[in-house]
Amino acid sequence: MNIEECVKDGERLLEIRDVQILKTDYERWCSEVMHLLRQNECLKEQMREINVKMHYSENEYSEEDTEKSIRKALRGTILLLQEIGECSEREMSKKTAILLVDSVLRHFPVFFRAMFEETLHKRSTLSQEDLGKYR
Repeated sequence: MNIEECVKDGERLLEIRDVQILKTDYERWCSEVMHLLRQNECLKEQMREINVKMHYSENEYSEEDTEKSIRKALRGTILLLQEIGECSEREMSKKTAILLVDSVLRHFPVFFRAMFEETLHKRSTLSQEDLGKYR
């Protein structure tokens, strides 16, 4: 199961009208989401935040209040999962990262020459003495 599937499952839960079924399915869904987060190393930092979003208040005197609380927790968790999914889609692949590092390293001599061998620009806020400290 991935984040997109968790979001879709969560959205299906919003369609359930029976409070007891919603409650049991929501708790099952929460455990599946937490299992997914534990499996995925890069999502472990979001576990605490999602765990907080998943919390709902059960009102033993009012099923309506319990339902509202579950739906609010569900919507918040779904939004957070969607944000995490969008961020993980934007992460670069290993191949792209290697190409980027390779490009930076190929241009390092140009950077080094501009930074340490050429004279500073007249509007530079860095003085020649300060630059000497870094050499």
